Amino acid sequence: MYNDKIEYLKRAIKRTYKRYIGERTDGNATLIDVLKFFNISIDESRIEDYKISKIDYKTPSIEVIDTKDSTLFLAKYTSNANLLNYSDGEVRFIELSSINDKRRMDSLFYIENEIPIIERMTFTSGNYDLVFEREMPNSDGVLSNDEIKFEVRYLQNLEYDGHNVQQELLTKIFINSYNNEELSNFFEQEYAYSFKKNFSIKKNSQNKYAYISNGNVIYGINEFKQENICHYLNGICFENSNVDVRKYLPFRIKSDNQIFSVDNAKSIMIFVGGTDDAIHHNFTISKIKSLNNVEDKQSYDIYLNYEAIRWEQFNDENEMPQHKKVVVASKTSRYPKIENGNITSLEIKFIIDDLDIEFKDNKFIQLVINELRTFANKIDIQKGISEEKLDPLSPKLFINKSFDEICDLISPNQDDYFKLVAEHFDNLTNRSSLEEKGQIKILKQNSRNDTK
Repeated sequence: MYNDKIEYLKRAIKRTYKRYIGERTDGNATLIDVLKFFNISIDESRIEDYKISKIDYKTPSIEVIDTKDSTLFLAKYTSNANLLNYSDGEVRFIELSSINDKRRMDSLFYIENEIPIIERMTFTSGNYDLVFEREMPNSDGVLSNDEIKFEVRYLQNLEYDGHNVQQELLTKIFINSYNNEELSNFFEQEYAYSFKKNFSIKKNSQNKYAYISNGNVIYGINEFKQENICHYLNGICFENSNVDVRKYLPFRIKSDNQIFSVDNAKSIMIFVGGTDDAIHHNFTISKIKSLNNVEDKQSYDIYLNYEAIRWEQFNDENEMPQHKKVVVASKTSRYPKIENGNITSLEIKFIIDDLDIEFKDNKFIQLVINELRTFANKIDIQKGISEEKLDPLSPKLFINKSFDEICDLISPNQDDYFKLVAEHFDNLTNRSSLEEKGQIKILKQNSRNDTK
């Protein structure tokens, strides 16, 4: 069925093109009629500037040049959705690229659908790329989804083991899901380096994310490594734990954690980590809801538990190697509620102040304090108590802009944006100080042309 449609389109493209160039006289066709088959949009007020340099009917493809601004358009029918790392046995997509000295634009469409599944705009400066990518909601075909996703990525182009590769340095993601009629659900994530293979030596990295689910904040740390401070930190904070917690958990935190089985737990915070002094840390906060049997009123208490341990090796009386757990720090506290309901930023601040006094020299607790502040700030932003301060490369700023608007914004200020993203990456990874110490290996880089 689908192959029959493709065969029909092949004939229609050939027939339309031959009418356009005058080889057929059984009808009229314009350049616009030909380009519509490939979703190529042009400035119709200067149609004479556009020239078809190549066209193929076997597997439909076309090359078009805008002679005025030297933009090259490349479009082809394909079974590969490369922008989404997806391949199908049937030819059902159009891949479209337009390339000029300002940027490269790549788009993916379902055949006979004018709305793109995904669009990507790339700016290049030396061996670095700044990428803006939007994936659109659609209900057609095998890649249907009900959310809009925008990514901003910063990449380095390297030569590694004799091959040209791309190293993801920094990625920012924002997703707006429209599957709830009353409340939109949001997801945001920022990470330094990628989940995939890393081609450069990294000492420091981080991967943090947040959900807004039915008006409540969920904040997680998938990864955090900082040289001479900690070799891992993972955490999850639920403003309201009445969700399927398994969907939101980061690495190293499991759904069988005993805190999830606490009766009437309203809000939950968990952090685990390892510091470079070979100490392993477990830290939890829970706000518990209970009922007063006499007056049947809700009361809440906030419980904190922290333990840091080290395993010591020794030989027993038979000279056999053994190990024992040594508790090097601990805290068990109960805090009064300030308000009924979910944990509040004021309650978190009260806990932070207490921790900061008692554990001012504890590296792990100081990291937890920073993450609790972030969680509390996100709660205040969601509730409208505080205003969110977005950096100029936040995907939230771009998600509703057209790519023409993004190009008009970035292109004349390209050097500033590349400087900004480099500084942000350095701040996340302390890269500058590590390079000064000779602790990051700079791999040999290849120069590239803009059209890749």
